[in-house]
Amino acid sequence: MRTFYAAIAFVFIVVFSVTSFAVENGNTNYKAKYERQIGVNRGMIATDAMIFTWFKQHNDYKKYQSIADKVKYLYDELDKAKEAHKNAKEFATKQNWEKAYKFSKQEWEHLNNIAVKGKKAQDNLKELEGE
Repeated sequence: MRTFYAAIAFVFIVVFSVTSFAVENGNTNYKAKYERQIGVNRGMIATDAMIFTWFKQHNDYKKYQSIADKVKYLYDELDKAKEAHKNAKEFATKQNWEKAYKFSKQEWEHLNNIAVKGKKAQDNLKELEGE
């Protein structure tokens, strides 16, 4: 479990340092921003996969409606992230880098929601099972 938390911490450090770098330099090269963002998103996807795997292994969350609702929300966010990813790739294919970057950032927002709210849902389930 410590590895899981270390992985989440590492991803957040990478995300914030990469996004800070792009903002500080005022870079308007959207192709480079898009490519960097795709790399960051890959790290978030790995983190989110661990969260979904955890819930599949702890399938008893379904007996708690509040947790089941949170997990449903996570899957809804995953669908939104997939849609944003599809749009980003579509615009990248058209070499419209500004829109590709916009959608890759939107994908990150959904992936980040999964990471943050998924961790909270895990903690909530642990509390409920401890009672």
